[in-house]
Amino acid sequence: MPLKKSIYQNNNLLPLMLAVLAMNFLNSCANNKIVINSNTRYKPIPAIETSFYKSPQEREGQLSGLALGVAISGGGSRAQYFGTGVLIGLDDIKKGQSSFLNEVDYFSTVSGGGFAAGYYLTLKKNNILDKYPSYFDYWRSDSRKKRFQEFLFKGASAITMAKLPGYERNAIFKSYPTMIDHELLQLGKLDLEDKPIDTMFLSDFFIPVESSLKKVRFPIFVTNGTIYNNGERFPFMPHIINALRINGSLLPKKQFEINSGYGFPLSYAISGSAAFPGVLPMLKLSIKNTDSVIRVIDGGAVDNLGYATLLELLHLDRVALDKKRMLVIDCGGLGNEVQQQTNGRISYAGLLSKALMYTVDINILYADNNIKYIANYYHIKEDNIKRIGISTIKNKFFALEKSADEKSIQELELLKTKILNGDMNWTDVYNDFASGPLFKGYTNDNISEAPLDLFKNFSLKQVFELYELSSQVDTKIKIYDWEKEILVLAGRYAVSMEQAAIRDLIK
Repeated sequence: MPLKKSIYQNNNLLPLMLAVLAMNFLNSCANNKIVINSNTRYKPIPAIETSFYKSPQEREGQLSGLALGVAISGGGSRAQYFGTGVLIGLDDIKKGQSSFLNEVDYFSTVSGGGFAAGYYLTLKKNNILDKYPSYFDYWRSDSRKKRFQEFLFKGASAITMAKLPGYERNAIFKSYPTMIDHELLQLGKLDLEDKPIDTMFLSDFFIPVESSLKKVRFPIFVTNGTIYNNGERFPFMPHIINALRINGSLLPKKQFEINSGYGFPLSYAISGSAAFPGVLPMLKLSIKNTDSVIRVIDGGAVDNLGYATLLELLHLDRVALDKKRMLVIDCGGLGNEVQQQTNGRISYAGLLSKALMYTVDINILYADNNIKYIANYYHIKEDNIKRIGISTIKNKFFALEKSADEKSIQELELLKTKILNGDMNWTDVYNDFASGPLFKGYTNDNISEAPLDLFKNFSLKQVFELYELSSQVDTKIKIYDWEKEILVLAGRYAVSMEQAAIRDLIK
């Protein structure tokens, strides 16, 4: 993390943008092949369908009359750890002997949101969470810290971008899906009974209706990518993979072949959903009996919140309309940006990064209206939809600021001045936050484990620091320890702010 970084400045994208421009220029010079447009025969991918699969409400102990879905947005490791914090917080919301998290029937994720759901579900599949009273207790455990660490150590830089052509030639040491398998989904590690953890496939979450032997154990989990050629949303579901006649992977590496979409590895679905153009390698999927391929890039290009797929899944569920409920977890850092800005020169890095992110930004800007429109089309009640995120903490800060006393305001302004003058970098702000008297007994390495009761005592300054620290984490894969701690804490705090409204979703 750069030192003395202003709250409103981030010019570290210049090498990335220059590399993208150079690669695009070289590609345009090399591509002289003529394409005859009249040869194009477009056929849409199949619609989302649930009739092929057993209902997730068949799980033991589920509320059969409730269809509950959770969407987790993209945002790299920021989405992974903020999303994890939210999931931990949702597990603290109890209904009888169960919890909100246990009642979730559908997950729809994009990019880094799939990291959070994938990590949680691998713990569920391998019975690891069964050994603890709650997800929070697992998070605080020695087993999590020593045996099941969830750390994807891959950064996005000009160097990694320069290596992307090597991925096309498969000249790579360790593929991105392999990293997800071993570092996120725990492949090869030992569970709590010292048994090796196996690969996860779509068949873990999609059970054919005709199967008489296999029982439903988990929610339906759909992670969403985008088809590179035409921008179609690509939900990774077995029937869609089968209809497209996908039978394996050509990139990264020809590491698997399949006869059915049920055998599609979860690590490839997650990596395809997170394949941000120019930064992380796309998927290249082979098609049976043809030389054509399907390339998949980041799902955020179409819907960075995952709500479209989730609404379709809920629409198809057979429960009563007033029992279809959804929670959208928005892991975006800055929320909706205002129209105005300071009257200064726009850097090339800022211009290029903004141009590259316009699709994602515009989708998020209009997400609330789009969610309402689609929900209304499917007759899903607006009151049964809740959206929380880092912006929840921002709104809490604004509310506290209005009623703060003079001493609190002066303390806050002094902190802002130090940051803007470059006297404090974000590590300094984190140290200031973590060393407060509320965190007595905790260290900088474990404040994410602070008890729920602590949140009601946060001061105006602490809420400001929590919001700014969590929102400033870049959309990236590589992440620092303090960023992980602040994001998990922020996710838990956001849930605590909206606990009553979220509980209403499982009434």
